[in-house]
Amino acid sequence: MDFKARYFPKKIKELKNTEEKVLLNGEILNSTENSFILSDDTGKVEIFSGGKFQKNITIRAFCSVVDGELKLDFLQDISNSDLNLFKKVEALYKKVGI
Repeated sequence: MDFKARYFPKKIKELKNTEEKVLLNGEILNSTENSFILSDDTGKVEIFSGGKFQKNITIRAFCSVVDGELKLDFLQDISNSDLNLFKKVEALYKKVGI
């Protein structure tokens, strides 16, 4: 894994097949042995994971785009975080262009 690679924060509606690394925040709606459905306030997307995860938890999914599909590299459970504060910080990052 290339640790110098940066994951670009995106909303689901902003996804394109051209990005190599993306960071998505959302809630796991459904999970199977090979993938899960992640939802944010802009849409839903399937992420291939190779494992089953708990439903209804809020996560940050760090993904690679491989052949037009999202492959999970790792995730962070942020269910216990203050999501309003998280959204404010995210808005500040976008405002300054980080």
